[in-house]
Amino acid sequence: MATDLFAGHAEIKAAYGWTTRWAWRLFAVSLPVSIAAGHVTLGLLILATALRVRAGEIRWKGTPLDRFIAIYLIVCLATGILGLVPVNAFVQLASFWHISIYLLMVNTISDREEMKKILLLVFLGAMVNAAWGIVQNVTGGGIRAIGFFDHPITFGGEIQLILLLAVAVWLELPWGGERGWLGVGLLILSGGLLVSYTRSAWIGFITGVGGIGWSRGLRAWLPIVAGIGLVLVFAMMMEPALWKRIQTIPDARATGSNEERLRIWGAAIDVIKDHPIFGVGGGGFRTAMEAYRERWGLTSRSHAHNNFLQQTAEHGLLGLAAFTAIWFAVLRAAWQAWRTDLSAPYRGWLVGGAMAVAAFLTAGLFEANFGNSVTAMMIWFMVGLVMWVRAHGLPLRPIRTIEI
Repeated sequence: MATDLFAGHAEIKAAYGWTTRWAWRLFAVSLPVSIAAGHVTLGLLILATALRVRAGEIRWKGTPLDRFIAIYLIVCLATGILGLVPVNAFVQLASFWHISIYLLMVNTISDREEMKKILLLVFLGAMVNAAWGIVQNVTGGGIRAIGFFDHPITFGGEIQLILLLAVAVWLELPWGGERGWLGVGLLILSGGLLVSYTRSAWIGFITGVGGIGWSRGLRAWLPIVAGIGLVLVFAMMMEPALWKRIQTIPDARATGSNEERLRIWGAAIDVIKDHPIFGVGGGGFRTAMEAYRERWGLTSRSHAHNNFLQQTAEHGLLGLAAFTAIWFAVLRAAWQAWRTDLSAPYRGWLVGGAMAVAAFLTAGLFEANFGNSVTAMMIWFMVGLVMWVRAHGLPLRPIRTIEI
């Protein structure tokens, strides 16, 4: 009876097709609101996929990204064995199960209508989270919103990525009801991003939205900038603290958190100098920083507040190269797909996913967001979207014939 809900889809012939469909829907609605629910539903999705693979309903497909991820994981394993705390390194390796999200997207989502439903659920979940964050800010007298998460940086980083995807999708929609409700959603998500007071997420969003505008040309870019400007001006009129927060971005010593970042970056560079090739091993950063705490006057040592410094400190220059290669491969795949004659909605999905990756990398210059489970799950979802479009949305090339 459950399969009747999917009449018209190619997967109707598969006895277990409904398992991954429902698992994806549960995961999509959980992803923007709860890390615990996200983990549970991702586990269900993996089990449903294993069931279908065993039944012969899915032929597993690889992507050009696979070998770069394999190299990175091998480097992490090797540097962990040689590192300061090997047990922590193996725990970190286990946390990389989020990478499965992109593989599951490529292999278990077979048609664009199902992808549209998944994205709709992600948007709806994120809007609810953003709306709750706005309520927290208003009723709390201007406090930094955290939504359903436990930290404003996590909240802002998550909303930033989904907002960029929503902007790219909105620009591809024709005028009408669907574009109207998503436009309302953009305002809610924008409000959530603003009241997070997360500067790294703001900078990442500006980078991503600039890329979206560039992909569509100057005529589309100017209205985007104008719209953001109006929202920002209105928000600062309603909440003057936003302007004060913005002013702290270029001033490296404007706040205690800025000064702390500079000290941590200096200490992380010292760690890299002392362990340049193999680093201190995954999960060894906190232990290694003890030797530099007094020299740099550190009050925090949990991470390097920079993805690239974090990767180099823990996995050495080998790890930095492997880590960077992953994102280069993702953006290169997106660029190659964008240069083809992509149609809507694939074009919006591709650009939105790719610019979310660009925003993640930019924000990651100021935060070690790759180590945040919430952000990691969302960024692998965005990577999966890019690789899914590459696998399913590219126009078919004409078959060459030879005249005799």
